[in-house]
Amino acid sequence: MFITSLVDIMKNPVTRNVTFAGMLNYAGGYATMYFMPVFFQNMFPFHKVEFASINALSLSVLGFISTMAGGIISDRYHPKNPKIMS
Repeated sequence: MFITSLVDIMKNPVTRNVTFAGMLNYAGGYATMYFMPVFFQNMFPFHKVEFASINALSLSVLGFISTMAGGIISDRYHPKNPKIMS
Protein backbone atom coordinates (compact mmCIF):
# COMPACT_ATOMS: atom_id res chain seq x y z
CA MET A 1 0.00 0.00 0.00
CA PHE A 2 2.75 2.45 0.95
CA ILE A 3 4.92 1.56 -2.04
CA THR A 4 2.06 1.94 -4.52
CA SER A 5 1.13 5.31 -3.01
CA LEU A 6 4.75 6.44 -3.20
CA VAL A 7 4.98 5.36 -6.85
CA ASP A 8 1.77 7.26 -7.67
CA ILE A 9 3.05 10.40 -5.97
CA MET A 10 6.42 10.23 -7.75
CA LYS A 11 4.76 9.94 -11.17
CA ASN A 12 3.93 13.64 -10.94
CA PRO A 13 6.99 15.51 -12.30
CA VAL A 14 6.45 18.52 -10.03
CA THR A 15 6.38 16.39 -6.91
CA ARG A 16 9.42 14.42 -8.04
CA ASN A 17 11.44 17.57 -8.80
CA VAL A 18 10.48 19.32 -5.56
CA THR A 19 11.40 16.21 -3.56
CA PHE A 20 14.78 15.94 -5.30
CA ALA A 21 15.51 19.65 -4.84
CA GLY A 22 14.59 19.42 -1.16
CA MET A 23 16.93 16.46 -0.71
CA LEU A 24 19.81 18.37 -2.28
CA ASN A 25 19.04 21.47 -0.24
CA TYR A 26 19.02 19.63 3.06
CA ALA A 27 22.09 17.52 2.23
CA GLY A 28 24.12 20.63 1.42
CA GLY A 29 22.82 22.49 4.43
CA TYR A 30 23.56 19.66 6.84
CA ALA A 31 27.06 19.15 5.43
CA THR A 32 27.81 22.85 5.73
CA MET A 33 26.40 23.17 9.23
CA TYR A 34 28.30 20.07 10.38
CA PHE A 35 31.72 21.05 9.06
CA MET A 36 31.60 24.85 9.41
CA PRO A 37 32.12 24.99 13.21
CA VAL A 38 35.00 22.53 12.97
CA PHE A 39 36.61 24.57 10.20
CA PHE A 40 36.30 27.87 12.05
CA GLN A 41 37.48 26.35 15.32
CA ASN A 42 40.62 25.08 13.57
CA MET A 43 41.26 28.29 11.64
CA PHE A 44 40.28 30.83 14.32
CA PRO A 45 40.49 29.12 17.73
CA PHE A 46 40.17 32.33 19.77
CA HIS A 47 36.99 33.65 18.13
CA LYS A 48 34.32 31.17 19.31
CA VAL A 49 31.91 33.80 20.65
CA GLU A 50 32.13 35.90 17.49
CA PHE A 51 31.55 32.83 15.31
CA ALA A 52 28.52 31.75 17.33
CA SER A 53 26.97 35.22 17.21
CA ILE A 54 27.54 35.76 13.50
CA ASN A 55 26.40 32.22 12.68
CA ALA A 56 23.14 32.61 14.62
CA LEU A 57 22.47 36.03 13.13
CA SER A 58 23.19 34.93 9.57
CA LEU A 59 21.03 31.80 9.88
CA SER A 60 18.15 33.82 11.26
CA VAL A 61 18.32 36.73 8.82
CA LEU A 62 19.17 34.73 5.70
CA GLY A 63 16.62 32.05 6.59
CA PHE A 64 13.92 34.69 6.91
CA ILE A 65 14.93 36.34 3.61
CA SER A 66 15.01 33.03 1.72
CA THR A 67 11.64 32.00 3.13
CA MET A 68 10.05 35.28 2.08
CA ALA A 69 11.71 35.17 -1.35
CA GLY A 70 10.48 31.59 -1.89
CA GLY A 71 6.94 32.65 -1.01
CA ILE A 72 7.05 35.64 -3.33
CA ILE A 73 8.42 33.56 -6.19
CA SER A 74 5.83 30.83 -5.71
CA ASP A 75 3.01 33.40 -5.56
CA ARG A 76 4.27 35.12 -8.70
CA TYR A 77 4.55 31.97 -10.84
CA HIS A 78 1.50 30.15 -9.49
CA PRO A 79 -1.03 31.21 -12.17
CA LYS A 80 1.41 30.72 -15.06
CA ASN A 81 2.29 27.08 -14.39
CA PRO A 82 -0.76 24.78 -14.15
CA LYS A 83 1.43 21.75 -13.30
CA ILE A 84 1.97 23.18 -9.82
CA MET A 85 -1.66 22.47 -8.96
CA SER A 86 -1.64 18.89 -10.36
